Amino acid sequence: SVSPQAAPLPESDFEAIVVPSSTPGGGDPWGSSIDWARECARRAGYMTDWVDTSPRSSVAQNARAIADCVAAKGRDAKLVFITFGQGAAELRMFLQKRGPGHPDASKIRGWVNVCGSFNGCALSDVRVDGVG
Repeated sequence: SVSPQAAPLPESDFEAIVVPSSTPGGGDPWGSSIDWARECARRAGYMTDWVDTSPRSSVAQNARAIADCVAAKGRDAKLVFITFGQGAAELRMFLQKRGPGHPDASKIRGWVNVCGSFNGCALSDVRVDGVG
């Protein structure tokens, strides 16, 4: 947890964007990490936002939600993504589809993957899509 005695750092012109998830079968509700991650980022001087993804959506559908979020940010935005669980695969898909030459790709300055597989997880696909 964040220490209540920690002094916030000076504001930066970067924005931390949280891509939520949960651990399948782990008992934590979808998005339970949003408040904690945003508070940590605020204390580090970042503005914060989050992407409204869904546990019932596919990686591709949630990658589209990330694309919409990034597109809505100003041209000079400096974004740092914080991903949890399935959010890692979703952000990776977004980055692969946009490619380094896309104007939205230049907005992304960093990525912190707290937990999650970059290549997705077959068990998650079975759970979400019923495919197996």
